[in-house]
Amino acid sequence: MVIAGLALVVFGLVGKALMAIISGQLGWQNYWGGFVFAPFALITAALLAIAAVKKQRQSPTQQKKRKD
Repeated sequence: MVIAGLALVVFGLVGKALMAIISGQLGWQNYWGGFVFAPFALITAALLAIAAVKKQRQSPTQQKKRKD
């Protein structure tokens, strides 16, 4: 369930960033008016996707060892 939510966030972030770049803008404003830089959003989405894949590949015993 967590992986599905993370995938939804990654696809949404990538989609929004690509739409901004395609329309010729460098980013967009978030809900409170702050500027979101589209290339940075793409890098963040890629890092989130990599982290999700790495977490998925861990065996259950490795996941238990990491818990503190």
